[in-house]
Amino acid sequence: MRKLKTLIIALLCIVTTLFGQQEKREITILGGFATTGSEFIFWEDNTYGGNVQVIYELTKFAAGFSAVGFKASGMFADGMTGGYGGLNIRIDEPFFFDLDALLGYSSISNPDLLLSYDKGVTEFNNMAFVTSLGAGYRFPDSPLLVRLAYAIHVPFNSRGFNGALNFQLGLRF
Repeated sequence: MRKLKTLIIALLCIVTTLFGQQEKREITILGGFATTGSEFIFWEDNTYGGNVQVIYELTKFAAGFSAVGFKASGMFADGMTGGYGGLNIRIDEPFFFDLDALLGYSSISNPDLLLSYDKGVTEFNNMAFVTSLGAGYRFPDSPLLVRLAYAIHVPFNSRGFNGALNFQLGLRF
């Protein structure tokens, strides 16, 4: 848990530093519902929780049609927590699609979430790679946006994975 807190604080410091250097770039804050498990939403072995994400736009391409940003992400569910950071690639206006490639630290103690891991694994506390593909809508003339994404959590030093379905509401500044 201490590693998770340290990682989240470091990611927030990086985002704050980047935001202070460029005044005209967007920052987006997302929060929402997550269902996590080896399967899709509402299966018996899934857990439910939430997530919080901050995206700082590093650069825009093609007159604002697409962008690359830095994403800091934290997730919490029954028996699983994690903090991650990495790249977010977005193609948008007003409907958007985005792709994340994040690295971070996960702590998993829920036995249902560990079913696809190596035999005998009863707890996971280590680094992981998280990727997600999302789609959403950015309301015109409003800072509000909605996003639905499917994420895959791949642990280091263990075979297996977890999927997550995220429904998020956000604000862009």
